Amino acid sequence: MKSSRCCVWELAMPSENYRYYCLDGAGRLHDAAWFHAENDADAIAQISVLHPDAKCEIWQGQRLVASISPQRLQA
Repeated sequence: MKSSRCCVWELAMPSENYRYYCLDGAGRLHDAAWFHAENDADAIAQISVLHPDAKCEIWQGQRLVASISPQRLQA
């Protein structure tokens, strides 16, 4: 039988372990959400595909994982 502490921990931790913030061309926040990724590389790949034309930051807790520039400006 599980202890009650185990269940509290599961409720307190979101299943999504990363969050992203994307800015529009004027530098204003236009999209933000929690999401799940297996690791930092997976998180970066997901957001690069989801928002190829936006500047985005990916965070895990208080740690900045990556700052991604629009792919059209990287060429």
